[in-house]
Amino acid sequence: LDTAAVVAYVQSGYDNIGNVTVQKHYPHTLEVSITERTAFGLWCRDTQCQYFDRNGARWGTAVPSRGPLLIRVQDARTESDVPERLVQGMLAAIDGLPELGLRGLSVALPDAAPGDMRIAVNKKYDLLLDAYDEVADQLATLGVLLSDKAKDPTWAPQYIDVRTPGRAYYR
Repeated sequence: LDTAAVVAYVQSGYDNIGNVTVQKHYPHTLEVSITERTAFGLWCRDTQCQYFDRNGARWGTAVPSRGPLLIRVQDARTESDVPERLVQGMLAAIDGLPELGLRGLSVALPDAAPGDMRIAVNKKYDLLLDAYDEVADQLATLGVLLSDKAKDPTWAPQYIDVRTPGRAYYR
């Protein structure tokens, strides 16, 4: 039995399969273990959306939507490949927001500068971050700004830009 051929055959038929292992146990047993991908969000280009997982793998088709279960990424970049570094920076930002009392609703990847991302949060403003830079430092800068402005009831920014190291700009 060519186990590699069985793995390739199973993976070619189903996009949502993350991992397949095939083992032959003599004399008459074949064990096939399949791990399904877990969707983290929707990756959209124009109106075409696919599911994606925490590794950046995209599969299937999905209806463009937004909600609390899956985060929506609107990709306006001209390049079609998705670098792992971009995905990891985006996930670090989304995962770090709850510590600041924020929740990411959607992510926009403009075609301006590599790594730029605009995250819509559950407040009435957006965050501008750089996925290729130190996301933890950007979130720390954001935390300092938010704790300072928490005392000001009139503070209502449209966006907060923390892409410059150690600085936060807002409007």
